[in-house]
Amino acid sequence: MDCHNLALQINDEARRRLARHNEAWSRRLELWCKYAPSPWWAEGLVVSPELRGLYEAWLPLDEFLSSLRNIARAFLPDCDWLPFPLRVKSHASLPDLWADLPRWLGRKVLVNEDELLPLLCALAEPRSFGTSCGRYERQLSQLKKLAWSECRILDIGCGIGINTLEIARELEDFSPEVTGLTSEWLEVWMAQNRHIPHDAKRQAQFPEANATFIQGDAEHFCQKADIIVANGLIGGRFLCSNAQYARFLDCCEASGAQLLFAANHFHQGRHPAIQRFTALAQKRGWNIQGTPGNLTCRRG
Repeated sequence: MDCHNLALQINDEARRRLARHNEAWSRRLELWCKYAPSPWWAEGLVVSPELRGLYEAWLPLDEFLSSLRNIARAFLPDCDWLPFPLRVKSHASLPDLWADLPRWLGRKVLVNEDELLPLLCALAEPRSFGTSCGRYERQLSQLKKLAWSECRILDIGCGIGINTLEIARELEDFSPEVTGLTSEWLEVWMAQNRHIPHDAKRQAQFPEANATFIQGDAEHFCQKADIIVANGLIGGRFLCSNAQYARFLDCCEASGAQLLFAANHFHQGRHPAIQRFTALAQKRGWNIQGTPGNLTCRRG
C-alpha cells in the first residue's frame, strides 16, 4: 500500500466509537476517584504491585485496549494497521502503557478527536524504541568506508525512518538505493510523509534525503540488497529466538547481501542473545567483527 498523501482523518463511525469510549471511561474514572483514590500516575512514580493491582481492578488495561482497538478499526485504513499493543498485550497495566507514551499523552484515559492519531502513532512507535538522529555515528562511519557505488541498502526495523534517511544522506555520494522496512504500517506512513503526529520535536529532525519505505518483518522479507542494516533488533521483541535468527539469516542470504550491520544500544542486557546470534551466524559462514553493541558481519 502506498502511504504517500494518505490522509488519516477521523470519520463519522470512528467519531461515534470514540464518543462511546469517552462516555464509558468517564464513568470508570468517577468510580476510581470515589473508591480508589490512589496516586494518579505521573512520570517517575514507582508502580508497586499494589498500585498496579488497583489500576487493573478499576481501570483494566485489557478493556481499555479493546475499546481503543474498536475505535482504531473504524479510523485506520485496514486492520493490519493496528499498532502492536492493540494486537498483542505488551504492558501489565495502564501506568506501564503510559510510561511508553510521550509525556503529553501519558495519564490519559479519555481521548479527544485531535489526540486519536497521535495516540495510535505513539503506540506504533513507543518511547522505548528511542529513534532519533545521531544514534549510530560509528556505524555510519563504517558504512561510508565499506559502501560502494549504487549499492542497495535495506534498513530492517527502520521505525519512522530517521536513521534510514541518515544513511541515505551520509552515503549520497555513492548514489545508493536505500529502503527502510518496518512491521508497523503507521510507521511506514510516518516515514513516507515525514510526519510524527505525537512528537513535533523529532519531526524537525528528519534528514533531507531520499529513501523508500515498505511494510514487512525481519523473518520474511524478500527484498534484494547488498547491505543490510538491522539496528536494535537482536534480542528484542521481534527477533529473540534461535529459530527467528535462522529465518532472519535465511532472508539475508537470499537477498544477496554481503554485509550485515547490527548496532544495539541495549547490548548489555541483550548480550546473551547477541552471543547466540553471532554463534549461529558464524556457523553459517558469516565473519563477525566488532562489539555486541556494534556488529559488522561479512558473508563468506
